Amino acid sequence: MNTRQRPTIEGEEIAIVLIGDFNPMIFQPAWFALEGLIRRSEAEEADIEIMHHDIASFRLDWVSVDVLADRFSAKIRSSAFRVSLRDLIVGTFSTLRHTPTKQLGINLTQRWRFATDAEWHNFGHYLAPKSPWNELLVQPGMRGIHVQGSRPDDMLGHVLVSAEPDRSGFVSLRVNDHFELPKDAETGGTAATMYFVEKIESDFDASLQRAEQLIEGLITGFLSQEHFDDGTHKRR
Repeated sequence: MNTRQRPTIEGEEIAIVLIGDFNPMIFQPAWFALEGLIRRSEAEEADIEIMHHDIASFRLDWVSVDVLADRFSAKIRSSAFRVSLRDLIVGTFSTLRHTPTKQLGINLTQRWRFATDAEWHNFGHYLAPKSPWNELLVQPGMRGIHVQGSRPDDMLGHVLVSAEPDRSGFVSLRVNDHFELPKDAETGGTAATMYFVEKIESDFDASLQRAEQLIEGLITGFLSQEHFDDGTHKRR
């Protein structure tokens, strides 16, 4: 009977990412407060890392915002702020509806800690069997794996699952739920941005739930595995 100890979640990050054409200088804490998206006290106490025409980056107690000319990202490290994150992005881009956008990502990253180094290595063997590599490399080990699948709905995009080992005993598992504009959508206009705003409103919770299920599926599959291909057995 398999009695291996289940790994535990040591940390979590949730991010909403938009790809488009942004003016980073707009995204200052004072602007968010002026629009009623955050409290004035939050804006005054914000940790501003940089404000420049090419990049804007600041931190509040609960959210981090980073903006480049082609990428907007807001992320949290506590599930307690999921609704706040969703509402912040919906409010921001409902206000900035004329900002050109073309892609959306809802990303969940969980950092898992394994009970022993042996189990940590076994998880790497589970995701990336070593026999194909053992005769090609000396002591092959997984440094990262990315597997992409089609979306489970009728929207354009994909789902990308990634696993990357951290320091000994830890693995980061990430799910990128990626949305593209419909083929007949107007690109670069208000309609495109509002399409993504509506997807965040309607799909944010379901997207994170799917991501959690995908990660749980990987962990459950690993725990049910009895033998691992660690490369010690020669291929026929």
